[in-house]
Amino acid sequence: MTVRAALVGLGFAAQELKLPGYLAARDLVEIVAVADPDPHARAVIAQQLGLPPEACHEGYEELLARADVDYIDVSTPHLTHLPILALAAERGVSVICDKPLAMSVAEVDEMIGLVERSGIRAGVHHNYAHFPSHAEMLRQIGAGAIGRVDTVTMSAHSVYAPGVMPGEDGWRGVARLAGGGILMDYGIHLLYLSLRLLGPGFIPRTVTARVDKRRIRADADVEDTVTVHIEGERGETAALTLTWGTGTSGHTVVDGETGTLQIRYPDGFSAQHNVAHELQIMRGRLGDPESIPVEWERLPLEWYYGGSIRSFAEYVRGGEPSGVATLDEARATISLALSAYESVALDRPVEVPLSPASPLYSLGVTGVHRMELASDNVIRRRGLYRPASDEGAHE
Repeated sequence: MTVRAALVGLGFAAQELKLPGYLAARDLVEIVAVADPDPHARAVIAQQLGLPPEACHEGYEELLARADVDYIDVSTPHLTHLPILALAAERGVSVICDKPLAMSVAEVDEMIGLVERSGIRAGVHHNYAHFPSHAEMLRQIGAGAIGRVDTVTMSAHSVYAPGVMPGEDGWRGVARLAGGGILMDYGIHLLYLSLRLLGPGFIPRTVTARVDKRRIRADADVEDTVTVHIEGERGETAALTLTWGTGTSGHTVVDGETGTLQIRYPDGFSAQHNVAHELQIMRGRLGDPESIPVEWERLPLEWYYGGSIRSFAEYVRGGEPSGVATLDEARATISLALSAYESVALDRPVEVPLSPASPLYSLGVTGVHRMELASDNVIRRRGLYRPASDEGAHE
């Protein structure tokens, strides 16, 4: 049985990255409808897929009135994810959504309740975990290639995101629409990868973070630079560094008791979202080093979403949720990200998981303005995370 999917939101991610994954999975899933307020985007996708005009909708509400959709794949501003999932649950349509799933932990909790009560199937595109190099790294760790993992360090420098640089415009630069800056955008990928690389026994204990705004457009109220340090109950750590910009470089290194796993990218001008060049295990000291190359399946860019698409389509068809990132995993990553923002607001390490008493738990990142911010706090100095006018924040 072919699963019938519909795309909600036809921006860059859907057109350039997600569509190739669906075209490569036509043996399993068929796109039967799309929705986007932009008529040009609808026309472009309709031409590529051969969709008739009646399959192209302006809004998700109209699309979800159809009877021939098994699931929707959502690529819209983060603020819209909850209402879209809520209507889909009401209509009995399953949902997979781009990260971050929601703007706050409270929103994820509401989503989990909606899914449980409706019986639909739901997931989130934590698609970097399906990249062949990352998947092989996880297999090597699971097989004990470097012993128990102690430390994960990941960086992604000068990553480009549509609409955030000077001279551009878009929702990613607006905290109340995006839920944060690069940490809630690209950083979510590094957070869930870190949790998976550290293993199922890893329990985060504290988070410490620093942010700044240095190079994105002047009217943006989100960070473009962030460092995050996560410490576990057994002393394990994850250290993440991210910046937005117009080029890309990065690294992924995992240290274990008996060795180190490292992903290398072509010429050093790439990061976690690109095809890797080398995967190596390194053991020994300077006097007797050992470097072991690891082979993995190299796949074209259509695998950017391909593994996640196939896993979810199989799940909707009646299979097991193997390979599907669950709403619980999305909750854990969003809780860590918001704990990082809380650390910035308080200028100190904070305990995790995020407490329901924290204003960020229900309000998301704009909840930092319900906290007592020091006069020289970077949030004040850079004018970050401006709340919607009806949130009643105090300065």
